[in-house]
Amino acid sequence: MESLFGGELGLLGGSEGLKEDGCWAGSHLPEDMYSASHFALISAYQDIKTRLAGLERENTDIKRKLKLYEIKFPTINDFGEDRNSYCSFEPKDTALLQSENDNLQQRINILTHELQKGKEREEQLEDVIQAYEKIHMEKTNLQRDLDKMTSLVEKHMERIHSLEAALRQRDSSLHKFNTQLHSKDMQYLQLHASNDTHRLDCPALTLQSSRSLDTLSDLKLQRLEAELEGARHEAQGACQREEELKAECERLQKDLRELQNNQRQQDVSSTCAQCDMEWIKKVGDEQ
Repeated sequence: MESLFGGELGLLGGSEGLKEDGCWAGSHLPEDMYSASHFALISAYQDIKTRLAGLERENTDIKRKLKLYEIKFPTINDFGEDRNSYCSFEPKDTALLQSENDNLQQRINILTHELQKGKEREEQLEDVIQAYEKIHMEKTNLQRDLDKMTSLVEKHMERIHSLEAALRQRDSSLHKFNTQLHSKDMQYLQLHASNDTHRLDCPALTLQSSRSLDTLSDLKLQRLEAELEGARHEAQGACQREEELKAECERLQKDLRELQNNQRQQDVSSTCAQCDMEWIKKVGDEQ
């Protein structure tokens, strides 16, 4: 640029330029006008040279900054190409983003489905837990009822044993009483026979003594008949009690069989409850 402006300045005010141009050689200017023009040209040249130096410095600074920017941002140099490539690859990027969006939507649907299944399993688990709590409560109630019935059966068995002992004692007493009654019957028969014999052997007895003997015999007979009637009533009462005891024994045996059946059902329920607990633990482990 200095050579360019130097050539131009040479054409304007240099000696060679003046020599090459014929019109300047043949003209004669005044001395003071020539010196003023020369001074103006020199001033303009210095001004232009100063401005060019400043522009060159600015250009150098701009180039240095541009290189720094190119180092920091390599794609800035190919901005136009990058923009064109971005425009050319934009449909591909859109398709890729659409595919990723579809995959993410599919995963969201799968996770939503799994979450729904997890909620359903949780509800099933809650139902199973409630059923187990209900079974456990029923088992506790059955165990309490079984304990009550067991204690009641024990009391009934004690009562049965005591009644059987009383019945055996009553049978022995009845047998003893029958023996006594038979002996008294024999005494009564012997007494009547002796009275008849005494009457036959002693015809001289008075009527009063005969009546007294008859009265005594009648009293003994009435007493024996009363005792016999009482023994019969006691025997009937004992037979009735025996029937009642037999009926009560049958009823207690029936209750005992029902308790045994309930115990077996309770064992089955406890087994089912244990199976339910194992299933609950298995479901909990799976979840």
